[in-house]
Amino acid sequence: MVLPIKKSIIYGPVNSRRLGPSLGINLMPRGLKYCDFDCLYCHYGRTSVPKRFSDKTDIFPEIQEVLREVEIWLRSDVVFGYLTFSGSGEATLHPQFAELANGCRSLARSLRPHVKVTLLSNSSTCNDPAVVSALRFIDLPIMKLDVGDPALFRQINRPAAGVEFDEIVAGLAALKNITIQTLFLSGDPDNSTPMAVGKWLDQLELIRPDAVQIYTLDRPFARKTKSGTVNIRKISDRRMAEIVDKGKQTGIKIDRY
Repeated sequence: MVLPIKKSIIYGPVNSRRLGPSLGINLMPRGLKYCDFDCLYCHYGRTSVPKRFSDKTDIFPEIQEVLREVEIWLRSDVVFGYLTFSGSGEATLHPQFAELANGCRSLARSLRPHVKVTLLSNSSTCNDPAVVSALRFIDLPIMKLDVGDPALFRQINRPAAGVEFDEIVAGLAALKNITIQTLFLSGDPDNSTPMAVGKWLDQLELIRPDAVQIYTLDRPFARKTKSGTVNIRKISDRRMAEIVDKGKQTGIKIDRY
């Protein structure tokens, strides 16, 4: 069974393997998955219609509603170290993401200065000027790059029309102080083969991120698509270790989770 779509703005705190106690912020339309990817491994299941920015801005939660809920939690006794934009879709597709990022960071600095603001993004908007500008309000931008070439990108991430792999890589390469996250899987398709990993490392050398975080399948995903059964599976601990070692050979520090 895939995870249920988030119905609330705030969820958690989640005990994140990478961040520790993290309070999630879901900017998606209430009860909907809104994303411009339809990743094979998504633990929220299929994206019905992968799409980019919507003209229907009234379907998203309003700024004041989000900030009001964030403030309540910041004033509470609940322990967390991060405010994390994530949720049931791609947070940066919210039409007022920059204002929300600024508002949440200002609240955190005022009420709990030790709390950092992070973003888990699929990187699809990393070359959009408004989103790039918003990243100055994010203490820890964690950006997805699962593959090293356009063909695997289309097979695994299954983007909406107009989302191009080469543009994403160029956008990531222009950003500073970012962390790359990558999910490795085997089967059909497979981004853990020596050739696939080599191409992925080539892109990382262009991007030069501050850090790289890799992990593999550990959550449920939709086993069926319109085209048939999804034949993917987690990769072994041994293969994960080999990928980390390969990264070291190129001077790229990779942490596995």
